[in-house]
Order: sequence, then C-alpha cells, then structure tokens
Amino acid sequence: MKLLLTSIAALSVLATSAGHAGQRSYVVGKPKIVTTIIKGLLLPPPKYDKPYEGELEIRFFSNIEDIRGACPGTHSEVACAFPLADLKKCWIMMGTEDAIKRRGYGYAFVLRHELAHCNGWKHPNTTDGKRFSVGEKWDEAEGAKWVAANTKTPMPTLPVLTRILPAYPPLVCVTPDWKPEPCQNRNIDKEHVG
Repeated sequence: MKLLLTSIAALSVLATSAGHAGQRSYVVGKPKIVTTIIKGLLLPPPKYDKPYEGELEIRFFSNIEDIRGACPGTHSEVACAFPLADLKKCWIMMGTEDAIKRRGYGYAFVLRHELAHCNGWKHPNTTDGKRFSVGEKWDEAEGAKWVAANTKTPMPTLPVLTRILPAYPPLVCVTPDWKPEPCQNRNIDKEHVG
C-alpha cells in the first residue's frame, strides 16, 4: 500500500511539473475555447446553378502554382472559368481532384461553381476585407450564399460538347476530337520539330 501511495505521489509531481514546463495547463472552472476557421466557397444563385449548354473545355492542373498562372487576376487557388460574351463557349482551368481536395475544397462543388460562371454568373474577386459566415448571402455576388468549401454535392452534368485536357505530368496526347492517346503512337517528323 505504501508503494502504491508513493507511486501516486510521484505521478502527481511529474504531472504538475509537466504542466509548469509549458506543455498543457488548464485553469479549473474556465471553459476551453477552440476556434476553427472554415474555408468558404460561394454557392451560385439558382439562375446560374444549372447545367451549362455551350461548348466546354476543361484543362486540369496538378499543382496550385500552375492554376494561379492559368487564372491571372482571379485570386483563385483551385479554379477559374472564362466564358465567351455570348456564353456559347467556356474554358475552365482547374486543379485535379487530388489538388483541389488537398486545398480543402470539394471537387464537384468547385466544378459546379465554375459552371455557373460559364452560365454568366459574376462575383467580385475580393471580399474587400469583409468576413462572411457559412450560410450568409453576399449581395455583391448576386445574392450567392457562402457554404463550407468542402460541401458535398453531386457531380454536375457536363454538356455534350465537353473536351477535357488531362493534367501534366504525365504527358498526355489527344486526338483532334480530344480523345486521349499514348504519345508514343504519334508519328513525329523529327526534322521539322523545334
């Protein structure tokens, strides 16, 4: 029994000194407050959140630096869209599913957001320092609503005229009708190449 009490006392001293060493200390009677920042993404207004019917080209990128290079002036870290003025053709530049998930975003949701841009939706590129909560509407974005960036949503339907250029690396060649094919199948005249 004496050995048990000595062991408990020793553990008590060790626990107390560990708390004083700056590891973890709690103040009895005070609540512990944990703050979590949730990345937000705009859920497009219903009039733009619909299937895109024009001609679509999607170009994928493996890393964030390449996405930023493909999306100048947009402040985007995962994707951007460039529709023609008449909305009959649109280009989406976006990260691969893995690249988007690594940044904390839902892949299907990001694609849905960009397709809304193809349908003509515009929002400011910056919040001008405003902070938004999940569920809050942003009037300057035509009333779009902020949701958690990793919100699960079904994959949007892509138009029949969709061409997809896979991310590099690896090097992927496509036929004139945008079907992937092995690059070694290409018959390249080496005398006329760069």
